[in-house]
Amino acid sequence: MSLLFIHLLYFFYLISPPKDVLIKLNIEEGNFQKSPFVVKLYIENKTENAVFYDLKGNIASLDRKQARYIAQKIYLKSKEKKEIPLQFSLNYPQTYFLQVYLQQNNKTIQKTETLLAYQLEKIVSNANIPTDFDDFWADIRKQLDNKNPEFSLKTFPKFSNHLYTMYEVEMISFDGLVLVGWYRVPKKAGKHKAILQLPPLGGKFMRVYTLAENETYGIPPEYAVLSLNIRNHGKSEGHSFKNFTELVAYQAIDKEKYFYCGAIADAWRGLDFLAQRPEIDKDKIITEGASQGGGLALWLAGLDKKVALSCPDVMFLSDWEQLWNITSWVKFEMNQYIKQNKNITEWQIKQNLRYFDLKNIANQVKIPVLVSAGLQDWTCPAQTIMATYQKINHHQKEFVLYPNGKHDGGNKIHRKYKFQWIEKQLN
Repeated sequence: MSLLFIHLLYFFYLISPPKDVLIKLNIEEGNFQKSPFVVKLYIENKTENAVFYDLKGNIASLDRKQARYIAQKIYLKSKEKKEIPLQFSLNYPQTYFLQVYLQQNNKTIQKTETLLAYQLEKIVSNANIPTDFDDFWADIRKQLDNKNPEFSLKTFPKFSNHLYTMYEVEMISFDGLVLVGWYRVPKKAGKHKAILQLPPLGGKFMRVYTLAENETYGIPPEYAVLSLNIRNHGKSEGHSFKNFTELVAYQAIDKEKYFYCGAIADAWRGLDFLAQRPEIDKDKIITEGASQGGGLALWLAGLDKKVALSCPDVMFLSDWEQLWNITSWVKFEMNQYIKQNKNITEWQIKQNLRYFDLKNIANQVKIPVLVSAGLQDWTCPAQTIMATYQKINHHQKEFVLYPNGKHDGGNKIHRKYKFQWIEKQLN
């Protein structure tokens, strides 16, 4: 090909807008089992002109310690579509970040990116359980037992119908904070299977929804449900703060005053509420939630034998060491907390976080568990969730990975599957 023809191709590209060249990565199932493996890159030239590109990119672990690079030339005829195999050899099971760029004259024209995994199920993250871990949580249980929960219910006819009655419920946590939630009870006679639903960070329950009303968070009407707003959520009392993300670092230097000590205790109080209700089948209490709510749901499964099943989605509180290292939002809040408290060190905080790390209580989870994760989730990366899942001590556990899911995981698709799974376990 002559040098003049190449120059003309570049000239023709300049009159074609970048949006007319499309690139897309196909990671298929997303969790590759063999190395090397191939990721397919689709490129389409939608213009009338032929084009040349430099294809560049890199694949790196989320902590940026492992990296591989891509560099090759691409030529596309007018209206041409191409499938380009990108081959990678990786050594360590974990989640990786793949970025691909199309460049001309060192200027990026188009880019695409994705998260993918290599042997995710083989991830090993050692537990770091404090010697007084069980004593610490036994003491929290004792504080809950010594505090009158003062359960109270108020009927809400506006949200009730011929299938169920809706109540606003209040209760007192171990440190005196008043918690407010919603309790829905089927009108059908007999004992009811029950779900304790726990909120994501910053989320709030305005009432209990059915699946028909909300395909993402709803619960079928045949279940009794307590949707509990823990401290600082909804109408429940709590601490002063500016942004919800600040709560992950609130009083992290003091494990007894740390936000998640109180949050877990609040969730535990919600379980107490369901367990003392005469209309509830005590053998069919399920915990569920997403993100923070998912983490709290699994905590209860490890702390209390009253939980029969647990279904955490995209769960937070799993593997704090990794969360600190690879998620920018956790790192930011913890570093801000350290800056504002000059006598506090990162080491001190990490010592306390061991008491609130799901992977340290996972071996006490001895019931069927359904865990889901979104592979494209930067908030609670799949590899942090797998670190806990691997340690769950029950043969009837299931991990569902959604390759294209972000922090919504499998969304309404998984919501539907979740209740199919629950019914299968209960029956």
